[in-house]
Amino acid sequence: GTYSPARYTIYESERASIDRNIDPGDVNAPVIFNAPPEITDTGLEVWVAVSGNDNWGGCYVWISEDGNTYKRIGAVQGPARHGLLRNALPAGLTTDTVNTLAVELVGGSQLGNGTQSDATNLNTLCWVDGELIAYQTATLTGAKQYGLTYLVRGAKNTTIASHAVGDKFARLDDAMFKYAFTKDQIGKTIYIKFTSTNTYGISEQSL
Repeated sequence: GTYSPARYTIYESERASIDRNIDPGDVNAPVIFNAPPEITDTGLEVWVAVSGNDNWGGCYVWISEDGNTYKRIGAVQGPARHGLLRNALPAGLTTDTVNTLAVELVGGSQLGNGTQSDATNLNTLCWVDGELIAYQTATLTGAKQYGLTYLVRGAKNTTIASHAVGDKFARLDDAMFKYAFTKDQIGKTIYIKFTSTNTYGISEQSL
């Protein structure tokens, strides 16, 4: 017999283009503090929690002693988990089973639960306006909002204190940027800039 190939209607491909030069945007307001010596490697360190928007992939960190000439000292590869207190936190006992640490993240993804042992061993350690606090349970209460309970407070010889709405919060993990300084720099002002890159690691902002 005779035959012929089947004929199919052909359409032009409509593949979506990818903009690899998308603007990363500025960093969110970072949390910057002098870390207690007990949790540092050198005893004198500034720790920084920094994050950005959905197009943000990381940033380079620059410092200056005069606010004009900057030197790059490192890079942040991903967002830290940091934010603000949604409710006031009263002072409490070292093992605080009464109060809830209510926070809202501005960066990072989420806060996970731990165990009572994690809290006791400070595996869920957080910085709350100068006080180091570990927690056991993180309950999601809204978009990026958590209630942290079973708190171990005043860790590493920090002072148990009351904290107000809007005080800064940071989860202390490998996403923290750490800058070691020397004794002769104590009391000096250091200026810091963050030049964001996008999720493809390019389109770095200018200083």
